[in-house]
Amino acid sequence: MRRKTTQAPVTVRGRVEAVFYAGPRFSAGRLVTPSGEEIQFAGRLFVREHEQVVLRGRWITHPKYGRQFDVEAMEYDLELDTDGLAHYLANHPEIKGIGPVKARLIDERFGRDFDRVLIEQPETVAEAARLPLAAVERLRDEWRKTREVNRAITWLAAFGLTHHQVTSLVKKLGNNVLGLLKADPYLIVREVRGFGFKRVDKIARKMGTP
Repeated sequence: MRRKTTQAPVTVRGRVEAVFYAGPRFSAGRLVTPSGEEIQFAGRLFVREHEQVVLRGRWITHPKYGRQFDVEAMEYDLELDTDGLAHYLANHPEIKGIGPVKARLIDERFGRDFDRVLIEQPETVAEAARLPLAAVERLRDEWRKTREVNRAITWLAAFGLTHHQVTSLVKKLGNNVLGLLKADPYLIVREVRGFGFKRVDKIARKMGTP
């Protein structure tokens, strides 16, 4: 049994250093913040090692595991500092062909301007990192997908979907998932197992969907 405090929700950000357990509806692990602080976390999310995340929740004292962060919501962190961006590029499981050296080259060259240059001028990133354009275009696609997951997590919060379910929807429906769901919220019934029609119907009516 967890003992929750009465404090207001807080936000922590950092890199997932270790995952002790990961499932579609619950994960537990250790986060390292930019300042080097190690945080034990657990909650209703799905994460993998090396991911850069923003967690929202409350500090609790677990009777067995002690002080830890009880996660209520998460999103991927795309406002990365210098070390964070390099680590993201070198360790993201879906991005192939960019090791630590090239990741550092990209980070040092573009820094905070990375998002704009990657989306608008992928050939510039390819030239700077000495990478095939196809590899950088795959990186751009993954970066866009991550941004879309963040937007989808925020918008779909009203539906009570888990992070794993949102990620699955993005994979199935593509980067236009929000446009598709706003046009037809009942897609969730067809795509998410166990998600009832009445549940979506109530929210669809609030949105004004006929």
